[in-house]
Amino acid sequence: ALVSVTHPNQPVQSTPVRGTMGSSGIVVEDLSGSSCKLVNTSRCNFNGWLPSSFLQWAATEALTSMSKFKAELEQ
Repeated sequence: ALVSVTHPNQPVQSTPVRGTMGSSGIVVEDLSGSSCKLVNTSRCNFNGWLPSSFLQWAATEALTSMSKFKAELEQ
């Protein structure tokens, strides 16, 4: 599903960057009895330039999510 969000603090612009997200998922590979390897895959098209600060934030969020997922698996 494609979702676009408007917010009063960020009005719609004539040339917004609208990305599309393709397929994504997480692959869990058992390495031994007590460890595993998590691989996060995603396909997205940002349809234009994005600030490096946003890309850094997105990468950090992805790592945080994977860490939380790992912690859940270890319980």
